[in-house]
Amino acid sequence: TYGVKFIDRDEISNLRQRILSRIKPKSIDGKVLTGSMLLNLTFEYLESLNNDTQSQVYSVIERIIYAETRKICDDLLIEYHERVLS
Repeated sequence: TYGVKFIDRDEISNLRQRILSRIKPKSIDGKVLTGSMLLNLTFEYLESLNNDTQSQVYSVIERIIYAETRKICDDLLIEYHERVLS
């Protein structure tokens, strides 16, 4: 009645596969950036701009990579305790 066309799940899946097959993951210094890392990097730069401080690119990236790695390690440790030690 409103001209709404419903898209089949297979169509969405095919579109997703076509998009993912054509794009490459973004990386810095050989480290693939996740969405979370990119968001944190953006916040770091915005904070740096708002505070008129000069931040070196690699120190910011290293902090974000360290934070993300730490988060992954914590998640894996929790999963290990749940699966193995329970």
